[in-house]
This record gives sequence, structure tokens and C-alpha cells, in this order.
Amino acid sequence: MLLLLLAGFVATTHAFNCPTPCSCATGDELEYYCRVGPSSVTFKGRNNEYVIVNCQTTNFTCDALPQINFGNNMPLPSLGMKWCSPSSLPCLNRALTTPSMGYVTLIDTTKPLEVEDVQGLGDVQNLVIIKGADRTVPVNVINSLRTLENFRMSGTKLSLSSHEFTNSSHLSFLELSMGGIREIPDDAFNGLTSLKTLNVWGNNIKEVGVNSFRGLDSLQELSLDDNHISKMAAGSLNHVPQLKAISLIRNQLEELPPGLFQNLTNLENITIQMNTGSLKLHNDSFSNLSSLKNLILEDCSIKVLEQPIRDCHVIQYLSLNTNEIEHIPLSFFKDMASLQRLDLSYNRIKRLDAGVFQALKNLEFLNLDRNHLEVLPDFLFSGLKKLTNISINNNYLTHISDLAFQGAANLKSISLKSNKLTLKSSTDYDNFETYSPFNTLVHLKDLYLNDNYINTMFSDWNIVLTKLENLDLSYNNFTVIYTFDCQFLSNKITVNLQHNNITSVIPDAGPTTDNKSPPDSKSPTSTILLDNNPLTCDCVQPIHWLDGRRVAFPNVVDVPTNCPDGKQMGNDGVCREVW
Repeated sequence: MLLLLLAGFVATTHAFNCPTPCSCATGDELEYYCRVGPSSVTFKGRNNEYVIVNCQTTNFTCDALPQINFGNNMPLPSLGMKWCSPSSLPCLNRALTTPSMGYVTLIDTTKPLEVEDVQGLGDVQNLVIIKGADRTVPVNVINSLRTLENFRMSGTKLSLSSHEFTNSSHLSFLELSMGGIREIPDDAFNGLTSLKTLNVWGNNIKEVGVNSFRGLDSLQELSLDDNHISKMAAGSLNHVPQLKAISLIRNQLEELPPGLFQNLTNLENITIQMNTGSLKLHNDSFSNLSSLKNLILEDCSIKVLEQPIRDCHVIQYLSLNTNEIEHIPLSFFKDMASLQRLDLSYNRIKRLDAGVFQALKNLEFLNLDRNHLEVLPDFLFSGLKKLTNISINNNYLTHISDLAFQGAANLKSISLKSNKLTLKSSTDYDNFETYSPFNTLVHLKDLYLNDNYINTMFSDWNIVLTKLENLDLSYNNFTVIYTFDCQFLSNKITVNLQHNNITSVIPDAGPTTDNKSPPDSKSPTSTILLDNNPLTCDCVQPIHWLDGRRVAFPNVVDVPTNCPDGKQMGNDGVCREVW
């Protein structure tokens, strides 16, 4: 044990030994500030983990660098260099006492990277150049590092030429970003037979030709984000048969021609967002994509939908939000039986035909926010047995058919905020009960109807929707609330009636106005929110009655305990003029 402690002490002392030309600091990281000739070099990092080197000069020899034992003669996982010449790499390899480096990052280099700079670095697997002095991809360096798997070059002005990567079959990841690349010539990446990921985002590419990606037989992920691409040739993706994901965010695409994604049987994810200009979809723009799971076409100014999606039977998520769509064809979803989430928000859809969603047997979530819908017709959601969440906020809805939600029996959340609904009811004249369009949704937990024109409490909310937990009726047109409106069979419910025009809480007829407590409530944890209403009556008796039923009225303010002068409270709790 003593020998082990002594060995640890010696190792620690060696690790924190400060070379003569350096000043040192220890803490969470080790830091060495070393004078090298007329300038300095700073080393910062952790032993056997990483080192970051900042050079204030490039005019030094290997002999001038002090030996700093970050590597302990073991492979160093990561080295970062800033403001250094790549020619100093061999010097640093020796100074840090490491035989090899796994991850090398060069930032703001002062000279292009050459083959001799990386000789002796050992088994480098990742090489990153950010804001380098290179003007072309250092292919010779890549080819000399046969263990290299990932190469990234960003913020360096570049141009590509054909057959550059002929001998680079060992790369699996390549990123050439923010380099001002204007075009991808034919066969630019030919030879990268093992490449799995290609990122060329943040450039000035305008077109993608038929043979731009020839030779990328193993490619699985392709990012063309943040370019100026307006055209993609119909056969441009035929050379990437293993492609699983493609991203085209922030481009200028004019159309997606038929055949663009043809035969991509492994393609799972397509993302096209924030497209400048109007994107035209053709019939069969997306066809026979047997593995497609996620299709995102957002903020692309798409105006017309015909039948762009065919035979995509496993698609699970479709987003068409933030476009200019006015109508959904009746057969649009016919090949999407596996769809689980559908986002059509922020469009201009004026009407939906009954049956338009009938093929979506597995749909769980539907978002129709921010459209121009006025009516929800009969059987609109018929057959959607797995649908649990619907959001139709900020439309122009004035009417919901009594049978609109028929067949969607498992709905748990409906949000209809900020519409123009009054909810005209169906009536059971034998029992004088009124029913809303939601009266068959026995599993409903959340019903958001705030910011509408509703002024009626419906019977099904009290006695049918026994699982209801949130009923938001704030910002509506209620003027009077009766105590029987606040009796719910739901075990736990919060009813929000804030910001209405309620002036009175009226007790129902019977002996409850004598301040006697009624029978035990079936909703002991219910809460009725009445804040911010112009209550003017003496509501002590009805509130006491409701409190006896353990229904809370939190934060009810400015409720007078007596009627104003010249008025008298009747048995119904309403103050009236005395004649």
C-alpha cells in the first residue's frame, strides 16, 4: 500500500511539474503559459484527455518547446490548436509526450495543412479544420491518414473539382460547410465508397446535377441546408441507394420533380423547411418510398396539394405547417394508414370534407391551428379510433356539427381556443338537458374552449364526461352561473370561467339557500375559477352552498356582502331595485 501511495505521489508531482520557461496554474484544468522565443504558447487541458494549444507566434523550432507531460507516453484523445501553423504539429506531438492523437482540431491556422505536418501523429480518426488557410480540400492529407474516419472543414473558402476523393475510400463522415462552394461538379465525391454522412451546408450551391453524388453507394445521411439550391435534377439521388435521411432547410427550391426520390427504398426522413419562394409538388413527388417514416415540408409556400404522396405505407409523421394550402383532396391520405402525427397548422384551409381523414386508422395527434376553418362537418373524424389529441385553435369556427366527433371515441384532449364558437346545442326535451358536440367522448380529459362566444354550460360536461379534468371557458360570454352548472361527476376537474361577464352566481331552487350544506359532492377536488368577472350580487349564500359541496372559488374579489343602496337581494341571489 505504501509503495502504491508513493507511486501515486511521484506521478502527481511529475504531472504538475512546471517547466522552466513556463508559468503554471492548476485547478479543474492544467494550464501552462510558456515563453517561446519572442512570444508565447499556452497549453490548457487535462492529462490523458485533451489539450488546447494557443500560439502567439509561428516562428519557433521544436527544440524551443518545453516538454509538458499531458500524454504520459499514451495516446492523447484530443488536441486543439488555435492560431498555430500546422507545421508545428510534429513539435507538439513530441512536446506533449504522446505517440498518437485521436481527434485533432485546427482553428485559424496560418498556413495550409501539408502531408508532412501529420506524419507521426499516429492513429488519427477525426480531423477538423475551422477557418483554415487552405483554399482546397487537403485530399493528400486525408489520403495519408489511413485511420481517418471523419473529416470536417468549416469556414474556409473552398471549391470542388471532379474526382478529388478517388483514394479516400476510408472516410465515413465528410463535412464541407460554410466554405462558399458554388457548385458540385460531376463525380466530385466519387471514390468515397464508405462514406455514410455528407454535410455541405452553408454554401452557395445553386443546382444539383444528375451526377453530383455519383459514387456515394454507402451514403445514409445528406445535408444540403443553407444553400441557394433552386433545382435538383430528377435523377440526382439515384446514386445514393442507401440514403436514409436528407435535409434541405433554407434553400430556394422551385419544385420537387417526379422521380427525385425514386427507388430510395431505405429513405426514412425527408426535411424541407424555410424554403424561399413557392415550392411546387407534382403527382408522385414522393412515391414508392417503402421505408419513409417522417416527411417534413414546412414553411415552403406550398399552395396546391394534388397527389404528391403515393405508396408510402409506413409514414408516421407528416408536417405541412406554415404553407399556403387552401384545400385537402379527399383521397390525399389514402396511402398513409400508418400515420400517427399530422400537422396542418398555419395554412389557409377553409373547409374539410367529411371522410378526408378516414384512411388514418392509426392517427393519434392532429394539429389544424391557424387555418381558416368555419365549420366542422358530420363524421369529419369518423373511424379515427386511436386519435387522442386535436388542436384547432385560432380558426374562424362558428359551428361544430353534432356528429363531427362521432367515431373518435378515444379523444382525450380537444383545443378550440380563439374561434367564434357559440356551440348551439342538441336538446333532450324530456329532461330539458342540453348537449354539446362532445357528448360521446367519454374519455375526454382536457377541453379548451377559451376565447370564444359561448354562454351555456352543457349537461354532458356535468354528467357524461366523467373523466374531464380541465374545462377552460375563460374569455367567453357567460353572464350568469347557476350552482347546478358546477356539479360534476368527474372526480377531479378545474373549470376556468375567468374573464367572462358573470355578474351573478344563482342557486338552483330548493332548500340550499338557507345556508344548509347539501349532500356530499361527487367531485371533492373540483375547482371553479371565477376571477376577473364583474360580480355585483351578494353571492355569499350561493358561494357558501358551493363551498359546502367543496367546490372552490379562489380569488373571487370585489364581491359585496350586501346589495347596494336601493336594491334588495332575492332568494335567487340577484340584487333588484326596491319599488
